[in-house]
Amino acid sequence: MLKDGQIDRLVEIDADAGLEILANKGQWNQVFETASAQGTQVLHKYVTQRAVQLLKGNVPLEALQLYVRYGAPPIQQNFNLYLQLSESILNSEVRITR
Repeated sequence: MLKDGQIDRLVEIDADAGLEILANKGQWNQVFETASAQGTQVLHKYVTQRAVQLLKGNVPLEALQLYVRYGAPPIQQNFNLYLQLSESILNSEVRITR
């Protein structure tokens, strides 16, 4: 098993492999921080991956917060995800307060 220092080193050598390990470990804040340094395409790959997990886990508001924080780019392959997210939130009984 890789230690945190080793994962950081792996990210320097092979960002994709390091990000996958971090994502599998559930270290999402570190994933997003590292992915944002790799560019928006890489960042949104992991934002989408996490949003799908959250939707499957019936936590749509957390998925929405990801898109509020990192943006929801007009990527056609994400349109169904955006639709599912909006339907899930609109059909939920959770009240959003400001």
